[in-house]
Amino acid sequence: MAGDDLINLDTLKYAKAHQVTIGNLIPGTKYYYTVSSTDASGNIAESPQNSFTTSAPSSISSIRVESKNLGEATITWKTSDETTSIVEYGLTTSYGEKKENSEYTEEHSISLSDLEQGFTYHYRIKGKDKNGNLYASADNTFEPKSPPKITGVNVNDVNEHGATITFETDVPADSNVSYAQVDDSDKIGSQGSREMTREHKVMLENLEQGTTYSIMISARDEQGTEATVEGPNFTTGKDENPPKIDQVRTDSALTQNDKVQTIISWKTDEQASTHIIYREGRTGQEKEIKVSDNLTTSHIAVVTAFKPGTVYNFRVKSIDSSGNEALSGHYTLLTPRKRENIIQIITSNFQEIFSWAVR
Repeated sequence: MAGDDLINLDTLKYAKAHQVTIGNLIPGTKYYYTVSSTDASGNIAESPQNSFTTSAPSSISSIRVESKNLGEATITWKTSDETTSIVEYGLTTSYGEKKENSEYTEEHSISLSDLEQGFTYHYRIKGKDKNGNLYASADNTFEPKSPPKITGVNVNDVNEHGATITFETDVPADSNVSYAQVDDSDKIGSQGSREMTREHKVMLENLEQGTTYSIMISARDEQGTEATVEGPNFTTGKDENPPKIDQVRTDSALTQNDKVQTIISWKTDEQASTHIIYREGRTGQEKEIKVSDNLTTSHIAVVTAFKPGTVYNFRVKSIDSSGNEALSGHYTLLTPRKRENIIQIITSNFQEIFSWAVR
């Protein structure tokens, strides 16, 4: 392989002890060489071929990038010798930005700031040892910390009073869903979970039926960095079916003062209020008793307005939370007669026996 020659032609500098300094050699490279000398008479002497290897630059290891805060990152690495620290970085392999520290050390740390979120940065590390040897790493990339990315937002299981919101985040985060009525922004609420997870499910409850809601979804990672996205509007269902009335039963008895106490009970297939509509006989005026506005599926009405020994016609009524009204068919009951003492019984029997004599 061809090489460069260093020749001294000045006869005034002929000497017996020789030394040549070679510069601009490549670090970590093996070189072959021979030496030759010519005396004043022109006789030439040449050595056999020998070799040497230049010192390698410091080796690089443990390159690491950590980004815990928005717009910031810290790059750390180690070198086998004490060197300076340089980081070249940018959005392309042309870099364009540089951060350095002239202190000689084997453990290096360079902090970067004002980084843009959502972009991939290219970087390489460089430095010089105390002998001026330069070292550099290959190109590497990193993404500075960004807020959690919220994706896959869906509204599921919408019913009369609730809905389920599902979404995903690219890092573990908590979840919160804020909601508001589209037609009345003062009616708002929020529900969520502090559990740190990537897959999120939030159940909204106690919503008004037949109402359109807007939602805002937020997620906060372990460092407290929050991301927010707007979700799709949804409309809750509306109940237009009345309750179903079943198992209507009655039971009447006389109290100690000969007043009638009647118990009317029934079941409904959904929670509803409790009402009794009744009239005396077939032609009496219809009246209504509001027993309770509390919503229940088991209804019991204790009626004390009925007269003893009287036929009543009645219906039961229940109204659900949506205002749907259910009215049963007609039922008839005969209340018990008043209790009679022995004199009243004898008198009644005497009147029945001799009623023919009473004209």
